[in-house]
Amino acid sequence: MVRGGRTGPARLEEAEAAKEELEERKKKRGAKEDFYRFQVREKRKEREGELRRKFEQDRRKVAEMRERRGKIVVSRDIFVFPSVEVEYLLTVV
Repeated sequence: MVRGGRTGPARLEEAEAAKEELEERKKKRGAKEDFYRFQVREKRKEREGELRRKFEQDRRKVAEMRERRGKIVVSRDIFVFPSVEVEYLLTVV
């Protein structure tokens, strides 16, 4: 004689939640990407290198923008910004 038994979830939402929970548990039990210490260090060094590269690119862009900012010379009477028209003679050197 068996008392009770395994009953499944009564609702579809409960079934989906149970399935997601099971998948998460399987994922956690699986092999980790950074199991060894050297792998953690390598990933950190890669991230730092990428941040440095991006920083250098941004620094170059800012330097170029600063160079362009002081050397705008327009010989016409109308200088058009992306959203505003300014009607006067610009002679910045």
